[in-house]
Amino acid sequence: MCAVEVADIFRQYGHVYRRSHEMPLNQLRAMRAIEVC
Repeated sequence: MCAVEVADIFRQYGHVYRRSHEMPLNQLRAMRAIEVC
């Protein structure tokens, strides 16, 4: 069984979510930090 991490989901779907939802800058930065982690 392969574990799925939040970073994997952000990497795959984050750009779609960011395009369709307004987010404060601090949340965008946190999301990006998780993606590159």
